[in-house]
Amino acid sequence: MVNNYAQYQMSKYLLKIGDIRGSEYYLNLSADNGCVFAIKDIIKNMMDSGRYDDALIWVEKLKKLYPDQIPNFTYKNNAEKKAIQ
Repeated sequence: MVNNYAQYQMSKYLLKIGDIRGSEYYLNLSADNGCVFAIKDIIKNMMDSGRYDDALIWVEKLKKLYPDQIPNFTYKNNAEKKAIQ
């Protein structure tokens, strides 16, 4: 069963991999690192198969592994940020 909270969290993000679309946020996964690209594929595959809870765990792992290369989730622009708050 899909974790609804994780699905909600992942649905908020636009991951720059594949065709995944979100609404207000994007995650910058542009680090030039083979491990990062491999993890991006893992995340994409999990989301494609509806495993949002697992994908969210991997995103958190990625942020912990490469905190200097991967910033926190950020807003696309200030207008959207204000609309959400």
